[in-house]
Amino acid sequence: MAKIIFLHSRSTFDGGSLWRGPLGGVESATIQLSEALAARGHALTCMTAIDRPTDINGVAWRPIDLGAPAQADLAVANNGASDFHLVQARRHVIWFHNRRLLDSYLRKGAIFRTLWLRPAAVLLGAYHDAQVSRLVPFSQRVTIPYAVGEPFTTADPGDPLPRRPRAIHFSQPYRDAQNLVRIWVEHVQPAAPDAEFHIFGGDWRPEGFSDSDLAENRIVLRDRLSKEGLVAEMREVRVKLYRGHKDETFCLAAAESIAMGLPVVTAGIGALKERVRHGETGLIGESDNAFADATVRVLSDDALWLKLHEGGLATRGENTWDAVAAKWEDAFLAT
Repeated sequence: MAKIIFLHSRSTFDGGSLWRGPLGGVESATIQLSEALAARGHALTCMTAIDRPTDINGVAWRPIDLGAPAQADLAVANNGASDFHLVQARRHVIWFHNRRLLDSYLRKGAIFRTLWLRPAAVLLGAYHDAQVSRLVPFSQRVTIPYAVGEPFTTADPGDPLPRRPRAIHFSQPYRDAQNLVRIWVEHVQPAAPDAEFHIFGGDWRPEGFSDSDLAENRIVLRDRLSKEGLVAEMREVRVKLYRGHKDETFCLAAAESIAMGLPVVTAGIGALKERVRHGETGLIGESDNAFADATVRVLSDDALWLKLHEGGLATRGENTWDAVAAKWEDAFLAT
């Protein structure tokens, strides 16, 4: 059994946050991996910006500022080395969730902490690996993708058909939602006039579109949802739209949609070509016209939709958080 500490000083969350409301991918992954490692017999502590300690599902959640450094066999910090001074550990790992180019290391001084501690780097896929400079002297580079966890792998996906001719978008709105609105108005809505497009972006609004413009084009802006709320929505609709973004290193939102049998239409930007299997779990249309055509097909072609739906459901058992935890053990705890 190893003593493992996850560090994340920039966010206030604990294990219960996974179910209380909207939660980012970094936080969701930290919760699910820590619980999977705890279930495999390790002693897990997660130190975040919470103000009081709590224990949830075998993980000790503690305020990150404890005074004296904590002790661990393995210290894991999200996206950078700045929290490592809080732990005395035998091994250090930076779990990268975002892009980190060499200039970001130089600006923030992280290169000096990296030279001193020589942490390993965990990356999420081939695209992500290409974005993290090979000039940074990590002790090793390991690629371990995220898994998709509950409720998306266990929830009833709902009746296949008929479904509302509705598309949804629930990734971060700044990641290309403006272009999605434009493509919908210019290309999709004229070809599928009865279809709706629901964007779960909180108080985000597309620039240059009035309320009447949105209503005329059947675009509905909605609040962000909890995981249970997303599952309920996925049971009712036809497609998730997300062109992708250069900063998208995995796209857990796309993987979760696919696991619920909800096809994803994407332009394949960033890691989306890795998440979506064209013709199996979704469609990839790189140009605006190809993206719009793919969207209309999934909205209107029942045979195609059923094929993509069944292909998505088939991914549910492919990569569990327990399997991901085993890969972490092999990489960092085997010796």
